[in-house]
Amino acid sequence: PVFYFRYIKPSDEIRLVFLRIFLIIEFTSLSLILYYNLEQKLLKKIILIISFFFIIFSIYDYIVSDKSKFSFIPLAAECLILLVYIIYFFYEKIQINTFIPIYQTYIFWIIVAFTVYCAGNFFLFLYSNSAVKNEQFQFQYTLIYSTFTILKNVILCIAILINQPKENPKYNDFLTNHNFLDSIKK
Repeated sequence: PVFYFRYIKPSDEIRLVFLRIFLIIEFTSLSLILYYNLEQKLLKKIILIISFFFIIFSIYDYIVSDKSKFSFIPLAAECLILLVYIIYFFYEKIQINTFIPIYQTYIFWIIVAFTVYCAGNFFLFLYSNSAVKNEQFQFQYTLIYSTFTILKNVILCIAILINQPKENPKYNDFLTNHNFLDSIKK
């Protein structure tokens, strides 16, 4: 469907609906991933509320915006909100002591992938509404967007390939396997 909507019928209104639905599904999915991987209950409620308002905003922007061109404002809003979520995610992970290094978890790589994607495309999306008619900008847009999308996809592949260790690994060190007092001879 992406090839169809991008190359065969580029001016069709159905393409804009498809892209907006994809945006809502992408944002909701990432919000749910973060929701289930965060510990603080208040932030979980905030994520649900912001997700609801983002869906309403995205539908409202579609209704109000010009149907002949794609509005990049919801994309910029998505990137900004996700970057705030991601910063808090990393802050929370720094506060928690775990036996597993964070880079050995699949959620780390998923979050890094979307950090690269959102940080790389945020200003591009902000500028896109005003410069979409410029042919040189369209080339640069395609180059920048494609580069960050490929990077995101490569990092997501790393996330899929990660063999996450178990939560409580057994260490073979002196203090955990031996009783210190047993080693003292009387």
